[in-house]
Amino acid sequence: MGVLNRLGGVLILSGMICPQLPGAQQYRLTPEDVTPRGQKEFGLCPDEIASPARLDEFRSMAEEIGGQAGIETARTIRKVGEEMGIDTSEPDTAEALAAAPGIAKLPEGIRASILVTANLGENTLSDLLHRYRLRKDVRFVFRGVPDGMTIPEFGLWLSDLAALTEADRGSAPADMNIILDPELFMLTGAELAPTIVLEDLTRPAPDGTDPGLDLGRIIARAEGFSDPDWLYERHLADNAEDLTNPNVVEITEENLISRAIREAEAVASRLTRDPELLKERFWSRTASELSAMPVTPASEARERELHFMFRASKDITDHEGRVLAHAGEVFRPGDVLPFDRRIFVIDPNRAGELQFVEEALNSPRQGVNRALVIATALPATAPGVDPWQGLQDLVSRFGMQVFLLNDQFRDNFQIEHTPTEIYPQEEESRVLVLSREVAIR
Repeated sequence: MGVLNRLGGVLILSGMICPQLPGAQQYRLTPEDVTPRGQKEFGLCPDEIASPARLDEFRSMAEEIGGQAGIETARTIRKVGEEMGIDTSEPDTAEALAAAPGIAKLPEGIRASILVTANLGENTLSDLLHRYRLRKDVRFVFRGVPDGMTIPEFGLWLSDLAALTEADRGSAPADMNIILDPELFMLTGAELAPTIVLEDLTRPAPDGTDPGLDLGRIIARAEGFSDPDWLYERHLADNAEDLTNPNVVEITEENLISRAIREAEAVASRLTRDPELLKERFWSRTASELSAMPVTPASEARERELHFMFRASKDITDHEGRVLAHAGEVFRPGDVLPFDRRIFVIDPNRAGELQFVEEALNSPRQGVNRALVIATALPATAPGVDPWQGLQDLVSRFGMQVFLLNDQFRDNFQIEHTPTEIYPQEEESRVLVLSREVAIR
C-alpha cells in the first residue's frame, strides 16, 4: 500500500518522505573578501540573470501543477489511442485494490474514502489514522495543504501523526492510504469533515465524470461520520440517505490545484529577463543589505591594534611546498604573511570622508603593497544614473579599486565607525595591524 504521491487525485508521500576568525587568506585581503556575496567588482552576477529571484519556488509550484497537467496528457493519450484502435487503458481499479496488501473488511470492489481536514485537530486525525492503518479498502483524502505548509512539510506532519512509535516519526506509514485529491471534494461538494464516501469500483462513475479520475460509482455519503463499515451496513439496509451529524468542522485547506496555480501565477508575474529590471533589483537588494548594517561616523579620534588568531584546519604551505603552519596549529597570521594592505573604510556620501582619503594618500605608509577603498553605502547619483557609475567615479577619483562593505569584513576587522584607515606598522620584528578612526567635523 504505502502513502503515495499525487496532485488532483495522484497519491502523495510515496516512500515518505572556536569563534569564526579570519584565516590566512582572509587576513591577506583579496577582492573576493570584500565583495558582497555573489558580486565581484560590481558586475551583475550571472546567476541573477540565469536564475531570477524565487525561480526555485516557481519551479516547485510548476511541478505541482504539472501533476494536473499529467492527468490532462493521459486523457489526450487515451483519446488518441481509442481513435487509433490502441488499448491505453490502465489496470482496473477494483482489481488493483484486491491485489494490494492489507486487510479489506468491505466487500471486494468497495472502497471508503474519509474526507478529512487538519482542522479536525491532531488528536482526532491521529486516532483515525491508527484505527484504519491496516485497511487497504479505506483511504484518507485531503483537499489541500494547510496554510503555511509545503507538501513535504505536510507529509512529515502526517507521518508524525501516523507514527506508532517514536522510531516511526518522519518515515512513511506503509500500511495506509493518504492522498491529496481536491477533485473528489469538488465532485461530492464536501465542505465539512469528516465525510465518508463509499464507492463501488466495479461500476463506472456517473456520466460526465472525467474517466481519468480514480473514482468509482458513489453509492453512499455521510457527513459527520468516520466509520465506513457502519455506513456500508446502512447502505445495505437501504438506510443511507441524507446521513448527517452535527459533529463536523469546516474544511479549511484551499483546493490544492487552485493554490498551486494562484501561487505560480503570482511568482511568474514577478519573474523577468529584462536586464534593466534585473540590475535595478540587484542594486536595490545591495542597498538594502548595506542599510541593514549601518556604520556611524566617528565622533572622536581613536587608534587601536587589531589582533588576529588562526587555527589551521590543515597544513598551510607556500608556493614551494614548504610548511608554514601545521594542521591544528594556532598562530598569528601576520607572523606568517605580514599584512601589507592599506584600507580606507568610508561613507562615500560624506564629502569630508572623501577629502580625508585624498589627503591621506598624499602621505604614503611603509610596508604597503596595495591600497583600496571600502564603501559602507552606495554612492548617491543623479536620478536615472546607475549606482555603478557612482562607484566608477570613486575609482577614478582615488585611482584604486573600490569595494562594498560586507558583514564578514566588518566583523573580522572590527569596523565600528567611518572613516577608518587600516594599515600595517612594523615594530621590532613584528608587523602590527592598526585601525585609525578619524572624527570629521
